Amino acid sequence: MQVLQRLHNVVQRKQCEKGQGQWFLHHNNTLSHTLLVQQFLTEKNIPVITQPLYSPGLAWSDFWLFPTLKMGLKGTRFTTMQDIKLKALAELRMIPKEAFCQCFQQWQD
Repeated sequence: MQVLQRLHNVVQRKQCEKGQGQWFLHHNNTLSHTLLVQQFLTEKNIPVITQPLYSPGLAWSDFWLFPTLKMGLKGTRFTTMQDIKLKALAELRMIPKEAFCQCFQQWQD
């Protein structure tokens, strides 16, 4: 709920700055989204774009982010969990912001 509230606040601020209209949340419809999340979305009048359960064709993390991350880590041996976390985080930070923007544009198209 805290992440969702922060997202809502940031989007609201950006909308005011840029004078843009309504925003939509692409909701992946997982069971982990509790009644609290659904109530929050309803209370804030946030339109939700739903998708079928477990639809990797629509989840950007499945069709773009994870494969991109895995390619950068391919062939690497890790000795500890901390090592995995640090190298994965470093790899994520190497992905240019433009690549994320391009991914979302392709998803919209």
